[in-house]
Amino acid sequence: MVLSVAALVAAPSASASFSGQNGRIVFTRELFRASGAQTGDECDADPSACGPDEPRRSALGVVRPNGLDRARLPTCRIVARCEDSDGAFSPDGRRIAFERGGRLFVARADGTRARRISTTFAGQAKQPAWSPDGRRLAFTGDRGAGLTSVYTVGLDGTGMTRVTQGQFDSTPTWASTSEIAFVRGAADQDAHQDETDVYVVQADGRRVRRLD
Repeated sequence: MVLSVAALVAAPSASASFSGQNGRIVFTRELFRASGAQTGDECDADPSACGPDEPRRSALGVVRPNGLDRARLPTCRIVARCEDSDGAFSPDGRRIAFERGGRLFVARADGTRARRISTTFAGQAKQPAWSPDGRRLAFTGDRGAGLTSVYTVGLDGTGMTRVTQGQFDSTPTWASTSEIAFVRGAADQDAHQDETDVYVVQADGRRVRRLD
């Protein structure tokens, strides 16, 4: 579930997801560019002020649905170097998966003991999504040049599988322990970059079908 969440600092929330088990929402909070001279909003308004190669800084936060108990998760120790985003609670609410600098991490739900999931994927991994049994993650793998597919991997980094074969597949969500829903962009992005469809595929990559 994607929600709009109140801010921790002066820039807008990027994304959020809800955990029904622990009753909290985890959200991504864009902070500033690496230089610290501009906020995320100012960089968007005037990209030349930040420089094209400066990474954005972001952190994870949590809040209850009533807006109370808002706090930053300590997944990274130094906020000025933080690049954490795409947080997702595990089905039991005890762990959180997230992306940091194109790599997948898992931490306790309170943000402590973050560890990297070492995979053989050579590109940028993002948008992690937990399987219903909490044993695997689906994620969007960016292979470069904007080409993305959906992959799955075990929490120990083993058993990585490329699930979809499209060029612009992203935003995986587990429909069940055996099926994954995802968004597929048009093959001709230059002419149809805003056209997308929702598909469902078996977790082993078979039987891809579009939802009409």
